[in-house]
Amino acid sequence: MCCHFWNGLDIGGDKESMKKIAKELDQVVEGWLQEHKQEHDVDTINKANTLALILAAEDTTSITMTWALYLLLNNYDAMHKVQHELNIHVGKDRLLVKESDTKNLVYLGSVIKETLRLYHAALLSLVHEAIEDCTVDGYQVSAGLISDLGFRRSHEAFGNCLVRFWVDSTTISGGRRVSSK
Repeated sequence: MCCHFWNGLDIGGDKESMKKIAKELDQVVEGWLQEHKQEHDVDTINKANTLALILAAEDTTSITMTWALYLLLNNYDAMHKVQHELNIHVGKDRLLVKESDTKNLVYLGSVIKETLRLYHAALLSLVHEAIEDCTVDGYQVSAGLISDLGFRRSHEAFGNCLVRFWVDSTTISGGRRVSSK
């Protein structure tokens, strides 16, 4: 399972250690797979995994759309800009936006990007374990403490940094991303 990505990268001289851990992880996952194959046939496993992927994709899409609507309803100017763009490029007669329309819906695309920035559809979780006693931002952390740093709204976690780039990093602004792809 050793990834070719790591071939040219040796951070802190830990390349061999990373290879060993990757091999151990591969063996653990392979063991789980073999156990699962004994308990269930391959078709059942494939169906379950396919269903899990479909449901995960649907869930994150509906969550993002819900947040986008919430943000637009609370930002009158942005909502009218999106409506105007839809009226021009899709028209009032058609109820559904086609995939071919999206290249022309630049402002709507930027609103979706802003929505994902403000409200991630999936938790971006970073789990860390302190390997020795230390102080983090003035707090004493004991060795062995496991922390889950879940970033839901990255603009709050990194707000001080973003102030330099965005005047109001806590609100939706489709114009902020219009020029980005």
